[in-house]
Amino acid sequence: MTQWTMGVRPYHPITQRCISDILHLFRTKSDEEIFSKSVVRTTGPAMWTDAVTSYLNETFNVELGSEGLSADELKTKYILVGDVLLLPMRSFSVGSGGYMIPPQYSSEDQLVQHGFQGSWKAKHT
Repeated sequence: MTQWTMGVRPYHPITQRCISDILHLFRTKSDEEIFSKSVVRTTGPAMWTDAVTSYLNETFNVELGSEGLSADELKTKYILVGDVLLLPMRSFSVGSGGYMIPPQYSSEDQLVQHGFQGSWKAKHT
C-alpha cells in the first residue's frame, strides 16, 4: 500500500488509532529503543499502514492481500471497504519505483505527484 498521501475525515478511527499507537510507543519505550528504530517505523508510513490494515481487519474482517484486495487489484482498481476508499496506484504513485500509468488509463487519473526530493529533510538537519 502506498501511503505518502491520504485524506480522512476528522476523528476517523484510523487516524485516532495511528495517533494512539504512536503515543503508546513513546510512553512505553525508552528513548534508546525509540531512537534505534526508523522514523518510518515510529511515526511514519509504517504506523499508518498498521492502523489502516488493523482497522480494515477488525472493522470489516478483510485483509490486504486477500481475495478482492490482492496487490494487483490494489494497483488497478478503486476499492471501497466500508468507509475506506483505497485508490489504485495510478492515482498517486507515478514515478515511484519506476511505476508509470498503464496505457489503458488516462493521466487524469493521477491525483497528486510526489517529488521524491526529500526537501523536508534539509529544513531539519
